[in-house]
Amino acid sequence: MDFFVRMREHGEASFYQGLADVVPSGVFLPTYRTFPVGTVVSLGIELPGVAEPIFTTAVVRWHRDRPEDCDAPAGMGLEMLALSRKAREHIRDFGRTRAPLLYDLD
Repeated sequence: MDFFVRMREHGEASFYQGLADVVPSGVFLPTYRTFPVGTVVSLGIELPGVAEPIFTTAVVRWHRDRPEDCDAPAGMGLEMLALSRKAREHIRDFGRTRAPLLYDLD
């Protein structure tokens, strides 16, 4: 497992979606341990109220450096590659509690 993230209502980790997407397509992972864009990683996601973590593969799509004048954390965007229908439902349900970040993927 390359990364394991615990999603919470208030926290730096978050789901994200492209401006044209209707559901989250990835995870923003706050970290200084980044991999090059295009790298495939293994990812575990723990959601509040869901007994079993979601395990998937993801590809690094973007990085966010922490500029001096910004409070946003450094990290990277991981696009989830393979999710079951049940996992997508859990993510969608979590999105009702905490809206995903919007990210322009182009």
